[in-house]
Amino acid sequence: MKPPDLYFELPEELIAEKPPLHRTESRLLVVDRKKKNFIETKFDRIIEFLDENTLLVFNNTKVFKARMYGKTENGKEIEILLVERIDDRKWKTMVKNSRKFKIGTIVNFSGFEAKILEKIEEFRLLEFKETLTFEQINQIGQIPLPPYVIYRRKKLGLPLYTKEDEERYQSIFAMKNGSVAAPTASFHFSEKLIEELRSKGVSFAFVTLHVGPGTFKPIEGEIENYQIHREWIEIDNENIELIKKSKISGKRIVAVGTTTVRTLETLSMIYGEITNFKPYAGYTDLFIKEDFKFKVVDSLITNFHLPYSTLLLLVYAFAGKELIKQAYSYAIENKFRFYSYGDAMFII
Repeated sequence: MKPPDLYFELPEELIAEKPPLHRTESRLLVVDRKKKNFIETKFDRIIEFLDENTLLVFNNTKVFKARMYGKTENGKEIEILLVERIDDRKWKTMVKNSRKFKIGTIVNFSGFEAKILEKIEEFRLLEFKETLTFEQINQIGQIPLPPYVIYRRKKLGLPLYTKEDEERYQSIFAMKNGSVAAPTASFHFSEKLIEELRSKGVSFAFVTLHVGPGTFKPIEGEIENYQIHREWIEIDNENIELIKKSKISGKRIVAVGTTTVRTLETLSMIYGEITNFKPYAGYTDLFIKEDFKFKVVDSLITNFHLPYSTLLLLVYAFAGKELIKQAYSYAIENKFRFYSYGDAMFII
C-alpha cells in the first residue's frame, strides 16, 4: 500500500472548528463490516448497539497546557510545545522557528527559567532551573489545540482559543496528565450516557496512552519504511484483570479510540495470549497497518481522521481499506464533521 491510498479530498467547511453544544449531539456513522453497510444516527443512540456483553475501554489520559510562550534574554519571543518529561527538570520540546534559537539560549516562561540544551532530531531538550509541575504548567501554558482547528478559526475570524476548549478538548475520563493531543473518540461520551450504559449492563475499563505530536504527522514515502512515533502507555492490574475476564468470557471488547487499540494490541504483542496479560508501563511504537492481526479489540469507536495519517491506516487495517473509503465518501457527501471536534464512526 502506498500513501496515495491514504488520500481523500475534504471540503474545508467539514473541518469542525468547535465541538457540538452537547457531547452526545455529534452524529454517528455505524459501519457494519459483515453487512458492508452504514447506519446514520446520533451518538446518544450508540446505546442501541451496546449491551451487557460489552466492555468499553477508554483512554484516561489528560491533555495538559503544553503550549508555552516565553522570551529569551535578548527579548525574542519564543513558542514551545512540551512533548515529554525526561526527568524532574528536563523536557523534550518542539520549538517554533527553532533555527532562530541557538543551543544555550536562556528563556523565561512567566517566571520559570529554562535553557535549550541540545537538539534531538526535530526536538529540543530544555532544562528548567527548577522542577516544573503539571499544576504549574497548567497555570501558565495553553491548551495545545490541533493545527487544523486553529487554521479553521483564523479563516473564519473566530477567537483562536476559548474557555470552552479547556473543558471540551478533554474527555470526561481525563485523569492522568501527559498528552499534547486528546483521545478524541471519547469526547462524545457524557456522564448521562455513561450512566445509561451502566444501567444497561455495559462494563468499562481504562488504559493510559499519552498522545504525542506525532499523531498529526503525515506518512511520507513508502509505508513499509515509515517509523511511527513512540508513546507512553500504562495499564494497572485492576483493568488488566477486567479485560482478561471479559475477553475470556466472550464479551465484546470495544476500543474507544485508536490510542486504546494501540495500547491493547501492544499488550498482545508483548504477552501473547490474553491469559498471560499483566500490568504494564512503558513505551509503544506499534505501527498497525494492512494485514495486522487484531487479537484483543472486537469493535472500534473512532473519529474521522486526517489523510496520510497512521490513524487512518489503522482504521483501514481494522475494517478494510475499501469499506472505510466508502464510509469516508459517504460521510463527506452527507456533510459529517471531521477531525478532533467532529463526528464519530462505530465499526462493528
